[in-house]
Amino acid sequence: GTPPQSLVDCFAHGTVPIVVGKHHKLDYTRYFKYAVAKFKEFSVEGAITFILTAPADALYVFSNSAKIIQEFFHMRYKAPFAQRLHRHAYMACHALKNPAPPLAFVSIYSARKNFGRRMALRDTWLPLLKAAGVSYKFFLAGTQVDGLSDVDDLLRRERDMFDDMVFLTGTTDEYPIGRKGLAALLWAAHNTDAQFWLKFDDDLYVRPQYVLGRLASLQRAEAYWGAFDY
Repeated sequence: GTPPQSLVDCFAHGTVPIVVGKHHKLDYTRYFKYAVAKFKEFSVEGAITFILTAPADALYVFSNSAKIIQEFFHMRYKAPFAQRLHRHAYMACHALKNPAPPLAFVSIYSARKNFGRRMALRDTWLPLLKAAGVSYKFFLAGTQVDGLSDVDDLLRRERDMFDDMVFLTGTTDEYPIGRKGLAALLWAAHNTDAQFWLKFDDDLYVRPQYVLGRLASLQRAEAYWGAFDY
């Protein structure tokens, strides 16, 4: 269900809520239980003592989990209910179109010199994506289509051979990912009709059948699966 406004406000202000009682509703998202302090009984003195004596790693978990919950609540509940209901109805109808739109599009972030990693993926789990009717692209930053360097020439030849690479000109491999991530998301929005967008790095081994099976069971609108790295 929709969380109470007091809980949303608490996370919006970057504070850790205290939930009192033996039974707690902790299923808003996977990280919710790590972002709240759970007390069987509450007192102001007990809460202050808890804050002052909590281990540093516990405070770190609270802080980072709260940031993730902020993103989740913002993306899920920022719009009025009528607008959110319209989104769900639209996506439900979109999923029932004939022919059906692809279940997902996979973006794989890679670097210019990571040819070995890209080949490892092409030789292992990427063919399973194709067999499931799911398309993918490697996204590379800092690559000029008409660059004169030897690396640029090799990348163009790789692109022409495999037809699975997108050069994001005007971006860099900065971290945390900023312009590169936005450019990749905009490319996917304008070039695919898929119901879900997935982002991976090129050093991951993925079992597509389990990932796609999980996606098929999720709601199509306002789905948020994973976490931002803080």
